[in-house]
Amino acid sequence: MRIDVDEGVARDYPDLELVLRVVDGLEVTRENEELEAHKRRLEEAVRAEGTADTIKEEPRVAAYRKFFWSLGIDPTKTR
Repeated sequence: MRIDVDEGVARDYPDLELVLRVVDGLEVTRENEELEAHKRRLEEAVRAEGTADTIKEEPRVAAYRKFFWSLGIDPTKTR
């Protein structure tokens, strides 16, 4: 597989890394209760950490927001 990175993106984001994963044995189903329960637990943990206004200050979230803004993408509108 060949992935070409736009020269402008490579220049503007020299530390940007691409990661490709091949997943074998994946079964796609309409619903998975175990996954839904896991998502609910994660959501509860995130909500316990703060509000939408405070979570955006978390360093990883702030870095993603800054990156999207630098691409001209409004992370409050596009997710």
